[in-house]
Amino acid sequence: MKSTGEAGKRHTNRLGDHAFAIRDSSRENPVELSFEFSCDNAKRIWAQETLLLAPEILTREKGEPILVKSIKWAKDCCVALGQICEYWENNHPRKSLWNWTEKELSACLQSLMIRREITERFSSPVYSKQRLTDYTVLLNLSHSGHLKGKTHDSLSFPVTKTIKSALMQPLLDDLGLTPEEWARGKSHPPLPLGVASVLLSQAISTLESEESKVAMAFYSAWRLRPTSMKLWFISKNRRFDIIQASYLTHMDPYRLKEQLKIQGVEHTIQLPWKNLQEFRFFRRRLIGACLNIIFIQTGHRSHELLSTVSNDRRRKNGSLLVRQALDKSLDGIKVYRPLPELSSKAAETLWNLSFIDSDKFPIPLQHSLHDSGYARQVMENTFNPSAIAANENLTLNKRLNSFYQSDVLPVIPEAHNIHPRLSTHQFRHTFAEFALRRFDEDIHERLREHFVHSSGYSTLIYERWKLSPAVQTMLEKDYLYELIGKTAAGKLEMRFWGPAYHRIKNMIEKINFAHPSNPEKHYWNIVSQVERFTAFEWGFCVLFCDSKHEARCHNQFTGLPDIDGESTAERCTGCPNNMGNSIQKENLIRTALAHSEIGRTHPIKAVGKICSDIAEQIIRRVEK
Repeated sequence: MKSTGEAGKRHTNRLGDHAFAIRDSSRENPVELSFEFSCDNAKRIWAQETLLLAPEILTREKGEPILVKSIKWAKDCCVALGQICEYWENNHPRKSLWNWTEKELSACLQSLMIRREITERFSSPVYSKQRLTDYTVLLNLSHSGHLKGKTHDSLSFPVTKTIKSALMQPLLDDLGLTPEEWARGKSHPPLPLGVASVLLSQAISTLESEESKVAMAFYSAWRLRPTSMKLWFISKNRRFDIIQASYLTHMDPYRLKEQLKIQGVEHTIQLPWKNLQEFRFFRRRLIGACLNIIFIQTGHRSHELLSTVSNDRRRKNGSLLVRQALDKSLDGIKVYRPLPELSSKAAETLWNLSFIDSDKFPIPLQHSLHDSGYARQVMENTFNPSAIAANENLTLNKRLNSFYQSDVLPVIPEAHNIHPRLSTHQFRHTFAEFALRRFDEDIHERLREHFVHSSGYSTLIYERWKLSPAVQTMLEKDYLYELIGKTAAGKLEMRFWGPAYHRIKNMIEKINFAHPSNPEKHYWNIVSQVERFTAFEWGFCVLFCDSKHEARCHNQFTGLPDIDGESTAERCTGCPNNMGNSIQKENLIRTALAHSEIGRTHPIKAVGKICSDIAEQIIRRVEK
């Protein structure tokens, strides 16, 4: 796919053309969507007819590029349609789709669902469920369009759920997978929590290093006083770098000492890089660190990050809000979303690493404006703002993996076998799962082993990794089911305590008595009775549907439980929906000691009495 420039003149967007000119709302210049399939023209026209029926086609006006919901969506659809057409050409060249049987359709989709090349990154021989959905949506779109006279050919039947299950069953049987396991997705394995934690630790270390602050000062000073990059580093003709030269002359002609002071590294007396090559290597590491931090902390989709630009950011109540296009949830509408503190710092760093002022121009988070070629353009007054564009997802993955290879795998070499590569999709649930499991003693011990080399960064992770307002229900219930299984196996007997834990134990005993041969199948009945399962420093909230009225965290205005907004150690320890483990017990004891000290020393006796009562309540719960 390439930019067409005068695409409206060179492309009529007529059926049978070898390419359409398309654009989306994020860009003005159209791009070329190629239909150069290895098939005859009738099949190509069928693919184009089908594409034009999609609701993601927003407008189609004569002589103008077709406006689509997103370029990526159009590209993915075109690839899928091309694969169907080429299979059709190779296997049934003279047979219309209308005359295909269900058996022939199944053979087609089975062939398309088998991955031909197995690599470390894509180890499953069968594509994900989403790939099958893409094919069947297009085939059903064609079918419904044909019945309305809008396509010249289609299947004579819709692709139903039954057909999809039947065609996938033999492929899954060969892999030993159930449909449910396959549906969870194997093409993008989740990032292991231990690996994610080390990755975040190394990224924080890089972002908050003095080297990073000098780099920030470097770009800030350059934008104030553009100058040749040759003057910044030691060379054959220069014995001193730009910082050393500034100290020797007791002057600051390039505004660098001023910016070093702003960054808090005014004590720096020389550049940390000997030459431009060393600086570029560190810059690549820093960009990778920032991107990894944002993905781990937010779980945002790659296209959401690519749509984020500097002139669409603002601050509210101390938080950085960025405007993103939510293609999957809000049909591409741009909305403001808050970033956690650490991700905000990473985002501002990415925007600062640029020879172009991010306050004056719409710079994407993923850009290449830090390259020296743009410095020359600014100095020569040849910079064209319309050339600013976000790098493609391929470059995004490359930058994530570059940092992973240089800063993480040397620390934990075993991760090369466990998880050799990163993909943006793998970060979707990492933060939520870590937030939920961070008080699991098994996970805690594994993380401690990983952080033997830098325990300070381990502490930093727990302080900075803020829990999102509501951890995803799926992850909550998956983890609760896991804990139920461990409880039933007797592995948590001495670790957990609290009324909710005892209730779960009683429910397990009843299931084991009623279904002794296969009780595991019925443990989900317990999970289904729980509305929320959330972790706090002082314990878990297991909010059963039938005991919401007993919750201690009711909102005074709504009268409903507000777990995320009203929960405190004091309220939760007296709540029937509470349970905790030994890690959280230590936190509660510290809370009790603090209240006890306040109760003993507070000058107002009534306040002191309240604090003493809270301390006694917490201690009673811990000792039970």
